[in-house]
Amino acid sequence: MDTTLGPGAQRAVRGGGGVCCRPLTGGVLKVGPAVFGVREPGQTAAAGGA
Repeated sequence: MDTTLGPGAQRAVRGGGGVCCRPLTGGVLKVGPAVFGVREPGQTAAAGGA
C-alpha cells in the first residue's frame, strides 16, 4: 500500500479497514493487475483508461 498509495498508507488503515472505492462506470471485474488513477471532482471516466 505504501508504494501504490503513498508513504504511511498501510499504517493509517492498519486494524481499521482498507481502501474504499466507488465504481465510476459499469463493467466486468477481472483478475489481474490493478489500475489506479486519481480524478478531479467532476471529471468523468475515459473508456478503458484510468
